[in-house]
Amino acid sequence: MTDLTKFIISTILFCNFLASCTMKAPCDNGNIKLGFVSFSDTVTDSFILRQFKKSTNFKTPVDTILITRTNGSYKKSNDSLQVEYSFNLKHGYTSSNYGLTSEYDYEVYLPTINFTFQISDIVEEYKSQNKGLTSDTSTCANVIKSYKINREAIYGELANLTIYLHR
Repeated sequence: MTDLTKFIISTILFCNFLASCTMKAPCDNGNIKLGFVSFSDTVTDSFILRQFKKSTNFKTPVDTILITRTNGSYKKSNDSLQVEYSFNLKHGYTSSNYGLTSEYDYEVYLPTINFTFQISDIVEEYKSQNKGLTSDTSTCANVIKSYKINREAIYGELANLTIYLHR
């Protein structure tokens, strides 16, 4: 066998090895942010975010926190304000570094106007991607298929979702 033939056979075998070294890796959880539309800054400067065990009709609280500009990420654009906060970061979890997750139901209480939004039944489509020696899973994310705001269902294929709460 010539050196060129050995090289070609070795290259083919190596490429087959790389292709076969793949496994399924879960995609990142959907990152859910809150968006406030047409609310004044005084209403959204601080609000209470409550986390509940999913599907308990808001009867089983898990956590509650006062969200302010010091512990939440606030981004203003025209008449909308986007706020990002993660209970996972508070507790040191790594499953979703940013945003809320589909694992819980939530209440957003605006004390200035004494109003509560209930966000429930978040349905996330869990995806996976082949992960091999040469693949990149950094662009792989689950999508949110539906959720409810105050019992009104919203449907779609929503990646990096912002749930907009309207005045």
